Amino acid sequence: LTDDELCSDAHTMVSAGSDTAGLTLALGIFYIYKNSEIRKRLHNELGAAYPHSSDVLKAHWADLEKLPFLSACVYESLRIAVPIGGDLPRVVTGGDWQFKGIRIPAGTVVSSSANAVNLNGDIFPEPQRFIPERWLDEQGRLSNAKETWLVSFSKGPRACIG
Repeated sequence: LTDDELCSDAHTMVSAGSDTAGLTLALGIFYIYKNSEIRKRLHNELGAAYPHSSDVLKAHWADLEKLPFLSACVYESLRIAVPIGGDLPRVVTGGDWQFKGIRIPAGTVVSSSANAVNLNGDIFPEPQRFIPERWLDEQGRLSNAKETWLVSFSKGPRACIG
């Protein structure tokens, strides 16, 4: 690799995720504090799991992921923040592709923005509202029913490295 390529790769590794994570956290915190019911429910869940507030600072991420409402708030923050605003182009490979009855020839560049999916009212009713409960089942457990549609950072091997 050339010096320019090494510098470019280093910049990507150091800065990847910093602005997108900051935006997501800022919007998530805004919506959580704006709604007293969401704020109280999250506070109660964290308080039950970590009775002493300093305990949460020592919590491992795997333990925090077991808290369903906290996880729902994270998913909803990622959904509504849409950290990557642009399209994420891909090339159709492996032959032609059928999409909603339309043939798309192999080699065609296709794209869809995260906005078009994460803010789609058919997938996420009332898409402009911050509703963490949409990620929970009837028993209040985290449900993965909508996770397929959370494309804030794309999906699969082409997902954002941040």
